[in-house]
Amino acid sequence: MHLHRNAALGIAGRRRLVMLIEGGLSQRRAAAMLGVSPATANRWSRPWRACSQSERVSGSALWDRASRPHRSPRQLSADQEAPILAARAATNLGPGRLAHICRRARSTIWKVLWRHGLSRRRQGPRPLGRRYEWARAGALIHIDTARLARFEQPGHRTRTSVRRPVRPSSSVPWRTLSRSAWSPPRP
Repeated sequence: MHLHRNAALGIAGRRRLVMLIEGGLSQRRAAAMLGVSPATANRWSRPWRACSQSERVSGSALWDRASRPHRSPRQLSADQEAPILAARAATNLGPGRLAHICRRARSTIWKVLWRHGLSRRRQGPRPLGRRYEWARAGALIHIDTARLARFEQPGHRTRTSVRRPVRPSSSVPWRTLSRSAWSPPRP
């Protein structure tokens, strides 16, 4: 049995509480002595009084009760679950796609798969890497290529989001100059 972090009483504290009440103290007084509410004292003394001697010896009357409901009237029967399980075995599809095939809600499909331990899909075999072998070492040339971004001004990183106009150093626009105008004089 696992107690949650904020439990006011553990098993020993619960046993002490019911022993104080069995000893003649009121529930309110016993709760005040152990620093819990009277509702908590009532919560543990009521099942203690209703349990058998063997349950008192084992202490099972002081364990936390499961929060699972006693019955689930809307749960699918085994006959209704069979097509879902058969479709899962045949296709290995998830709940979303099985919902379309089986005509049930995705959440219902998942609950059926989880109940039967099939909520995790089985993994297929891992694909082998593509291998290639040549008769001699070095017979195959492997070249890695990369596409580089175009840049407008050499030596500077380009920003694709902000485009700044290129300003020439002279007052004459550099694109309008002819080759003879910007080339150095020949000796």
